[in-house]
Amino acid sequence: MIILVLEMKTGDGGNMTPEYYANEYRRYQTYVRNYNPQKPIQKICGGANVDDYDWTRKVLETTHDHTVPEFHGFMDGLSLHYYVHPEGWEIKGSATDFDEEVWYKTLKKSTLYGNSCGTPRKDYGSVRPG
Repeated sequence: MIILVLEMKTGDGGNMTPEYYANEYRRYQTYVRNYNPQKPIQKICGGANVDDYDWTRKVLETTHDHTVPEFHGFMDGLSLHYYVHPEGWEIKGSATDFDEEVWYKTLKKSTLYGNSCGTPRKDYGSVRPG
């Protein structure tokens, strides 16, 4: 199985509106074909980088617009993002130089959003342990 995720939409460098991103996703996925049924391609649309339900709603409305319901907006999944910053958003810390307390804070925060429904995730867990 090959998994394909179209990223670079918001904080990753794109600064796109959800509608623009969704239209780019639709255009991009059009050219990705399943040439080998033994190795199907899973098309994953990139979700918001926080719990931005408005972003997600607008992306799904746009990807599903003028499509038959069976096509699910031309996607096999929507990635969820959760970035762990154990000391808060403003204090990123070092990716390699951290103590045991920060490590356990990171583990605790990264397990708050478990994968109970089988939803594809990208960037789940820790970006930097400190």
